[in-house]
Amino acid sequence: MCEKIECQKINNLRGYLCISLDGGYFFRTYQDDGSFCDYDINHTDMEIEIVDSEAFIYKKDGECFIDH
Repeated sequence: MCEKIECQKINNLRGYLCISLDGGYFFRTYQDDGSFCDYDINHTDMEIEIVDSEAFIYKKDGECFIDH
């Protein structure tokens, strides 16, 4: 038996890029009641916009990284 896959187009979905305990990334969205949904990221080149006021770009010895 095959399960039906639910698909919904997203645009301007706000959430958080998180790192899992095994070092992988996932995307988390929160509902008004505090519940959340974690999404595995399978997209190969998704555009993102960083709006976190505590995020900074660091450059050292030819390496670039983002942290707070």
